[in-house]
Amino acid sequence: MSFNKALFFDRDGIINKLVANRPPWLLSEIIIFDGIKEIVSFSQKLGYLPIVVTNQPDAGRGKLNFELLYEINQTICNKVNINHFYICDHPYDGMCECRKPKPGMLIRASNENKINLSESFMIGDRYKDIEAGKSAGCKTISLSKNDLGADYNTKNHDQLFSLLKNILN
Repeated sequence: MSFNKALFFDRDGIINKLVANRPPWLLSEIIIFDGIKEIVSFSQKLGYLPIVVTNQPDAGRGKLNFELLYEINQTICNKVNINHFYICDHPYDGMCECRKPKPGMLIRASNENKINLSESFMIGDRYKDIEAGKSAGCKTISLSKNDLGADYNTKNHDQLFSLLKNILN
């Protein structure tokens, strides 16, 4: 049986910019980071399946409706050519097995897409992302100015792309 390799991407802060320190709540607030589309394309050419795994509690907390949350997510994924995504829309930690730092979304993606997690990478900008990746058995990459305890650390998208060119095979 052959397994796929994946690049798991956190969404906000990795693919798209935050808006006043929160995710976009309107389609007009979506701003994609420069370079992320090229990163996705590069990883696909090397046989990695790009997958978004994102905590999105704001609809559950009443900040926007669920329909709009999923429309925003679909728009973001379409803009960077990612067809697979998993969203935890539960409002608080401890309510489910899917909310990062728990590995539920990565494990579900692995089961549904025949992904070998030990050959895959989780890319995130918060401790919860890195912890979820480690718990699932992935290698981890932080894109943050802070040390999150990841296997690899980058501070911006240029460094991330450079790293991926060196470590993906």
